[in-house]
Amino acid sequence: MKLFGWRGISLSVPEDWDIVFVGGNEGSGYLSLGGSSGIKQEIKWTQSKGKYTPLKILKGFIDKIEKNAKAKGHAFESLIDTKMVKRDGVISFEWTAGQLKAFGAVYLCAKCRRIVLSQVLNESKQKSFGLLSKLKCHETGFWNVYGLELNLPEDMVLKEHIFKSGFIKLVFLTPFGKLTVERWGMASNILDGRSLSEWFRYAYKDSVKKMGFEFESVRLSAHEGLKITIKKKALIEKILRIKKPFTEGFCWHCPASNKVFYVHTESVTSHEETLAKIAGSIKCH
Repeated sequence: MKLFGWRGISLSVPEDWDIVFVGGNEGSGYLSLGGSSGIKQEIKWTQSKGKYTPLKILKGFIDKIEKNAKAKGHAFESLIDTKMVKRDGVISFEWTAGQLKAFGAVYLCAKCRRIVLSQVLNESKQKSFGLLSKLKCHETGFWNVYGLELNLPEDMVLKEHIFKSGFIKLVFLTPFGKLTVERWGMASNILDGRSLSEWFRYAYKDSVKKMGFEFESVRLSAHEGLKITIKKKALIEKILRIKKPFTEGFCWHCPASNKVFYVHTESVTSHEETLAKIAGSIKCH
């Protein structure tokens, strides 16, 4: 089992499970988890407002599934408040539609006031209970997706994500600007015998045109790496002492996992201490 983390939601899942689909934002969204056999667990969250309560959300959810099942000619049965997950404020449920069966739970997060609903599909009651009972919301700032594992301050909110073969990018809005975490796979291929600084200049040449680079050798996560500062070359700004956002980050190569990591901020002031702490939280091997 491994600990999965996304937008304040964390839970233990089998090693081969990860995101199949994800959408929405901090206040309202959906994600599905699974492996080679398809979707096995779904999680929905929505902000609690006025008439929205966990029970009301659950009943609407069950009603929708029942309508879809009957439209396809499937027999449908459901039970609400099964007491399967014995935690304060948690409402357990189960339903069967044809050959599809699900066990689930819904509750209100006291910290962020989100209603979180999760269901496990076509698994045993015992396994479903194990998965649902470990679901947590906003107890940590833990993130883990496709093996990219890190800890962030809880005031950092995900704005954008990119999942590609061999590349992951997470962009967060922060109180001081923007934080970006990038991970490149197949490092031996992309480095192709070049030093980390040579590769960096090549890989980011289009996004840092007319900018000045500063590289400083540092040690990160037991690896030799770089502290990188990128500033715009503008004489008038220096003369007038205008503060413009600049990029500051840490980049390192982990031979054990064959990956390159780049964590950086865009801000008008330096946040080296925060950057170093976040970079140090990344489990690269």
